[in-house]
Amino acid sequence: MFFGSFTPSQRIYFRMKEPILYKNYNNYFRETLDFLNKEFDAGAKIPDTTEQEIEFEIKEPLQNRNIGYKFPWIIKKDYSKFILKKWDLLKELQSYKMCLQHLKDKGYMKDYFGEQGFLLNTIITFAKETNDLQFIQEKFDEIYKGIEDFIFTDLIKFSCSALLFSFESDIDEIIIDEFTKIKKYSENECKEIWERRSFITSSWYIISPLDYRLEVIFNKKKEDLRKFTKEGREDLRKVLLLLRLFKPSTLRIGRIETKPIQWVSFGGIISSGMEERPGGNYRLSIAEVPELIKLWNEIKNINFLNFRSLEIAIKRFNFAHERIDLEDKFIDIMIGFETLYLADDKELRYKSGLRTAILIGENLEERRKIFKIIQVAYDKRSNLIHGGRLEEKVRISDPVNQEYTMNAFIDIIKDYLSSSIKTFVRLSANYKHGEILNKIHESTLTAGIILE
Repeated sequence: MFFGSFTPSQRIYFRMKEPILYKNYNNYFRETLDFLNKEFDAGAKIPDTTEQEIEFEIKEPLQNRNIGYKFPWIIKKDYSKFILKKWDLLKELQSYKMCLQHLKDKGYMKDYFGEQGFLLNTIITFAKETNDLQFIQEKFDEIYKGIEDFIFTDLIKFSCSALLFSFESDIDEIIIDEFTKIKKYSENECKEIWERRSFITSSWYIISPLDYRLEVIFNKKKEDLRKFTKEGREDLRKVLLLLRLFKPSTLRIGRIETKPIQWVSFGGIISSGMEERPGGNYRLSIAEVPELIKLWNEIKNINFLNFRSLEIAIKRFNFAHERIDLEDKFIDIMIGFETLYLADDKELRYKSGLRTAILIGENLEERRKIFKIIQVAYDKRSNLIHGGRLEEKVRISDPVNQEYTMNAFIDIIKDYLSSSIKTFVRLSANYKHGEILNKIHESTLTAGIILE
């Protein structure tokens, strides 16, 4: 008999790494579902549960896309509660005992993976996803494959993601690297989030199919699965830094959610508290993606052990985006400049302005403007840390008379810090911090710096 003449179920059987376990699970699922149906036929009731769902209506007027919401109440069968009540009876089934014994004999059961995860939860998953208690071979094979993938791997894949407030793009998925992406939510994903009561009670924002999220993928050893709650968050913030450096923004993220993206013997999604405050609009076009990826590769390759000042500047740049208080934001930005450009405590005001201008200014006129603005910023910084306050307006008299609101002024110096960080990131591949400062010191405001 040729392989192609087998039934789909038979082909699955021969592809499995553990045919005996597959057979035991198959028998267990069939006998358990048969038992539960007999209980139902004998008068046992599957309890109803009333849940509120969400329905989306995407509207596309001429100028802009928007979305409407409906929140219907529906009645569902609560298979989880029904099966949980029958668990003690299920344990007496011969197929349950055989499957459990095989799992124990093979050493698949560990202290941190109990029989509820391997046996009870899998039946509950089957019933909830099929909305029935009838055996369906294809759905069983799908669930079993997840179990076997879990058993025969040492590393489990997890997803750590967060909503990007006010992010827009002309593509639905932006792959930054194999572990990092920006992706539009699907309607099913939005509904799954809405169904979680913990999300609804902790967020004022309804995630819709027009929204995007940051997502990073990471691996975790099986024996450490219970310790995944803080994993991935720093990687997520690094991608947020990438977007903030790439173009001026007040981009922010919502609650961080971490969950396994393959079957594990326990369920659950971990949400990390984030203060949800919308940022300004941020649009990334498909034409900009190659440059974004290029910057990402430069950021990933930074050796912070040899460039501690750059690490501090990056942290302060990110902190400045999270601050509500204007003075705190301003101080973070100025600390970023000082860690990059000042290696001693002499002539701080002059060196800070001159070095910034030389490094990031593209011509003499622009360098003169940067030089003056950073000097004024340094005066404001000195006044502030000695008990003063930030004024509502900032006046720059040279090279031309200009007046800025304090918010606009801070945005300008934040952009200068962003340009500085990106330049230092690029140069850090070939130069140490002191070497860059020496090159700047040898340059002039007129000529700028030649350092590639």
